[in-house]
Amino acid sequence: MNFLPIEQRYDVEFPHSLYRDLDFLKSELNHINAGTIADFGCATGRTALEFAKLGHYVECFDNNQGMLDIASETAEKTGLKVNIKTTNIDLNENYELVENSYDACVILGSSIGIIHSNKQQEYFFKEVYNSLKRKGLFILSQKNFSLFGLGYLKESPPKTFMVDNLTYERTFIIHPGIDFYTISFNYYLDNELVHIDKFKMKNFDFETTKKMLKKQFGAKNIRIQFGFEETTQPSEHWVFICER
Repeated sequence: MNFLPIEQRYDVEFPHSLYRDLDFLKSELNHINAGTIADFGCATGRTALEFAKLGHYVECFDNNQGMLDIASETAEKTGLKVNIKTTNIDLNENYELVENSYDACVILGSSIGIIHSNKQQEYFFKEVYNSLKRKGLFILSQKNFSLFGLGYLKESPPKTFMVDNLTYERTFIIHPGIDFYTISFNYYLDNELVHIDKFKMKNFDFETTKKMLKKQFGAKNIRIQFGFEETTQPSEHWVFICER
């Protein structure tokens, strides 16, 4: 059977992934008046469109053209086309950002893992730093898989969603490795496996990431939160807030 590409089912499958961090982002960026924001790994542009509604100009970066097309189409339908620009880039390749051009840059939802080497991540952090205006912010969020211990390696309970009036069940398995992990999303229709999506992600090293960010931004300009609400307790996410 023909299975819809991920960009055409992304918002249906993952309807809540935006709102858990949106209030946090708004509070961090509320001092910016009609600023320019870069959203790396933007997917279908849900976060970017929320920024656009607040009057910001947002450049959306992703390596999935289908995702970017949906972001553009949604922006046009909602009257936000003038606030959105989409750019197809692969962050595993060197890409020069325009210096001193953004009030804020964000890379959310563990998207930093799509950059597959420390050397390339360090290059990305340097480009982000140079692209920020004075006092500009860089916000990075990463899922804290270690919080779940070995249990996170097991197959998740099924979740259901509808596409084209058909009800699918989706489970996922995280396959660990020394340098990378692979996420497998398995899709079932009437208990029959009909499709598998696989994504290769770089293992996140908290200390290495902190060291690289300190090198660019300086230790005094980095704040680390455990979760989108500030707490000293272990949380589902790590959040780095860096100021140029």
